[in-house]
Amino acid sequence: MPMPIGGPAGNARGGRRPPQGMFGGLLGDGGLLPPPEHGFGPEGNDRPPFAAGEHPRHSAGEPPFGGQPPLGPFGRPPSHLGERSPRGPNRPALPEDSGGTDHLLDGIVVLKRLTQKFPEDAQYRFLLARCYRELPPPRPGPQGEGEVNGIEKGTQLLEQLVKDFPQVPDYRYELCQTYSITMNHRGCPMAGQADEQRSRLLRALEIAERLVIEHPNLPDYAALEVRLLHQLADIRYRNGDAAEAISNLRKARAQQQSLADRYRDVKAYQLWVAIINQSLARNLPVEDIDESRQLMKAAIAIYERSMQDDPSVEIAREMVSHAWGQLENLESEAGNAEAAAKAREMLERYRPTPPF
Repeated sequence: MPMPIGGPAGNARGGRRPPQGMFGGLLGDGGLLPPPEHGFGPEGNDRPPFAAGEHPRHSAGEPPFGGQPPLGPFGRPPSHLGERSPRGPNRPALPEDSGGTDHLLDGIVVLKRLTQKFPEDAQYRFLLARCYRELPPPRPGPQGEGEVNGIEKGTQLLEQLVKDFPQVPDYRYELCQTYSITMNHRGCPMAGQADEQRSRLLRALEIAERLVIEHPNLPDYAALEVRLLHQLADIRYRNGDAAEAISNLRKARAQQQSLADRYRDVKAYQLWVAIINQSLARNLPVEDIDESRQLMKAAIAIYERSMQDDPSVEIAREMVSHAWGQLENLESEAGNAEAAAKAREMLERYRPTPPF
């Protein structure tokens, strides 16, 4: 009988400090992610030969994404806040993508062989799914012909693992993570798929809500639900459903605040309260300017505290600068010229210095 990772119970998360979940390692304070592991051989460089047609991408080495994506309608912070899925104690380490996608491609080839040789070992299927989903999406048009759709492949593998091992919450967790990539793969919006995005996010949210009910003391799952609500709010806002978007954001804010209150030493939980405050403030109607102003100032206070606690956290400076810019816009829209000018003053004070 195939054995899930983590032994017969499938989960061995007890007895450790509260994990940072999807936000792990965000602030450079150690987090919970171990150092990267490179390659597959003892020296980390025993790369397998590729048989004809075996390599899933024939054009490795190209930068998978060009430039930094612009901020979305929610004024999202830079993409490195959207850290890729975490690695808990039952999640084997992925080969790091330190040079294009070469390590992922090598890993896929090796893992495909291992899944064929050891079909009873679920770990290999699990790793293979996670490697597939980290591939950049196929390029549009003729250039992308023959390129593997990693999200689709990873989804299929994880859905089968969930069917085979319904008692293993890690598989459901990773399936949620994979569903959510439809909206944003490493910070790059995938346009023109609104209905599919919403459908996958709703499926992910249903699974995440069940995980939170079953495991109320594991903050990874609550943090995942918050992120899914935030993503769903974004897509609903972009599709003109502002009321539902605001409802999603209010639920996300309440849950994130609960996490921040329970785990005060996890700085990323505090930062995500501020991020959701910003999203909600930005999207409330203009007649709710008082609430919007209060939310934005609360976000700014969190960012400023983070900068005081650790001045080396440059991301906090970027975020507080952006929040002051949003507050300036809010005050301008409400016709408060003096308050807008003060916000602009603060924006200039915190604006990050260009690196040249």
